Amino acid sequence: MMSIATDLPQEAFRARHTSTTQAILQWLHDSAAGERRLDYALSALEWCRRLPKLADMLPATVWQRLLNHLLHTAADAETASVEGSLLAADPLVHQLLAGELPMTLASFFPKIKACRRLLPQARRALTAGLADLLDDEGLLHADRFDQLRPLLACWTRCRSLGKRWKRGCWSAETDTQYRRFVRNALRFVRRDGSFALSPEPPDPDDAATLAEAVEMVGEESDRAVAAIVLSGRKDKTKRRKRAGMELPAPAIHSEWAAAAVLQPDWSRSSPRLTVLYPGASCRVELNCGKDVLWSGDWRFDVRVDGMTALPAGEWSNTCWMSDEDVDYMELERRAG
Repeated sequence: MMSIATDLPQEAFRARHTSTTQAILQWLHDSAAGERRLDYALSALEWCRRLPKLADMLPATVWQRLLNHLLHTAADAETASVEGSLLAADPLVHQLLAGELPMTLASFFPKIKACRRLLPQARRALTAGLADLLDDEGLLHADRFDQLRPLLACWTRCRSLGKRWKRGCWSAETDTQYRRFVRNALRFVRRDGSFALSPEPPDPDDAATLAEAVEMVGEESDRAVAAIVLSGRKDKTKRRKRAGMELPAPAIHSEWAAAAVLQPDWSRSSPRLTVLYPGASCRVELNCGKDVLWSGDWRFDVRVDGMTALPAGEWSNTCWMSDEDVDYMELERRAG
């Protein structure tokens, strides 16, 4: 009986290893000729993050094959970055494969020369990504707003890995952009923890990622804002501490990003209007406390002498004003 009892866990252990090996071999087979899309990028990063533990679970040949595949993937992403095609076509996949993947390989296996050599590539790709997607104030372009959550997660993981390296994961100027991006992300958090204009339900991981980012790079005023936006708990001590603190302006607008947030203060009960107006589209969300009054495309109908006047061209901002009394914005789009 004793031998049976001790053999069972060992059999289960071997079965799990065999299952993992088969899963990796199948993934490598499926990935050989597949397109480098988002689902592939996420699975590649997942296997990459598991590589250290897999070293004790896999046959050496399978582990090396997986590592080589990930190295080739990073190299291919670098080629696409140089050509400029991947960043323009799918910036999120670009940041995952050309930035985070080589940063992870270099950080996890610094003693492996082929991995360590990826560090400059990762820095270049991440720096280029933030420069392309964010304005000087760290506001994400409205065309890419739907990728705010995964980009926040990607860049926060890279920023954390970068602490292992003397020069970090990107340039000093880029780090300033990232810090401002984190602050701007707080502006878009709904009361339930989800992000404005997102159809996705609240995900605790999003709040945890944002809280980690604020703790890692945020100033004291950013941490105070996060305490309001992310927790919602009634803490009189924190409220008294924040009373004399100057918080960042709650409203923001960027003509380059085609995005704006209009809100009088940071309180969770404050009304907030989020506007994205890239090109010919305009998306608007109005929040009042815990209620989302409307969210989505703004559609309208204009008639002149009984005839429908169809708009032409793109939206443009003609006026923006924000002070302690009012946030005010005008958008214009010419009729055809």
